[in-house]
Amino acid sequence: MDSKNKQLEQQNERILERDINGTKADVSDKTELIRQTELKTTQLIGRIDGLETSLREKDQELDRAKVGYCSGQIWKSRKINLGRNFKFCE
Repeated sequence: MDSKNKQLEQQNERILERDINGTKADVSDKTELIRQTELKTTQLIGRIDGLETSLREKDQELDRAKVGYCSGQIWKSRKINLGRNFKFCE
């Protein structure tokens, strides 16, 4: 009986070791996935920040162009409708 119990115990230990090793591999894979996802998120946030900066710069260029156009030469007193209640020069 003792030897049978030892065999069962050893078999259970091997099964547990396989389960533990499988779980460790899963955790390692998921940790790597999280790391890659965090890296991708950081890259996307950087791209969004860059696009926001670019948009602000383009917005400022557009504002300067509007001011220059509206205060400029021939069209000074003329209103130009660009659609939907938007008046370029007022």
